[in-house]
Amino acid sequence: MHNMIRLESYGDSLEKGVYRCHSRFRRAVNFSNGRSLATLVDRRVGPGPRHIVVCGLALQKVERLAIGDDDIFLDGLRIPFASARRYDSRLRLEGPVVVQRFAGNLECFSRCLGREAPPRSLAFLLDDKRSRRRPSALEQSVAERLRLGRKMIFSPDFLPGIKMVAGLGFGLTPGGDDFIGGLLLALYYGQQLFKRNFESAIRLVCRSAEGKNPFSGTMLADAGEGRAVGRVKSLLAALINGNEKKVRQNALQLRAIGHSSGIDLGVGLLLTGRALVRNQGEPWW
Repeated sequence: MHNMIRLESYGDSLEKGVYRCHSRFRRAVNFSNGRSLATLVDRRVGPGPRHIVVCGLALQKVERLAIGDDDIFLDGLRIPFASARRYDSRLRLEGPVVVQRFAGNLECFSRCLGREAPPRSLAFLLDDKRSRRRPSALEQSVAERLRLGRKMIFSPDFLPGIKMVAGLGFGLTPGGDDFIGGLLLALYYGQQLFKRNFESAIRLVCRSAEGKNPFSGTMLADAGEGRAVGRVKSLLAALINGNEKKVRQNALQLRAIGHSSGIDLGVGLLLTGRALVRNQGEPWW
């Protein structure tokens, strides 16, 4: 039976150590060692900086995970690493860059996000006309703070806006944190697009968004280093060098990341990309 278990990929940000099960979902099991996270996922979730994609294994039954230099252990079962299976999560530009193409693809992406957005996503931040009253006073209050935070972020009140948005929202990773993750990825890619250095701003954003949510913390740390899951890497490649068809195909894949996490990250990525294009790569903060 063990011969049927196959390691399809493992992330390049996984940290060595002994992990305990933290939480379980249909296609993913999260593990924590107290400092870092690692996630067992099936192939439909795909690769990520801290994902371990395993086939032929009942993920929901795994209780313990250990990561070494050359192998992982799942409830004591050793599975060796192979360098060919290591997922490269870094964002890298390939080929010639045409800013006008990127700008046009962003608008196609915006239309896709609007169509795919679930009710509790942050798609209302794309267009004030989409705003509508929330079913509860709490949700209405959160939405208003997110709207104000968005306005501040894309103004000289950049960092106060980040602090306002951080931790806001619902779910395993609050929508505000997913938004900031998209913003960080756009800034990281924007450095290559516009030949700028945003490292100081990226560090300040990561520091300003620090919180107690381990999932958000891990995601934001990876985004600040220009690391992303496979679906997001493919989307960014489509935005830079693809056509509208490729953008639409990859935008659809965001819907599969969490309840609204992929869409919320996409909103942050889109609005930050637009701001960079509008300012021709010059910082607005």
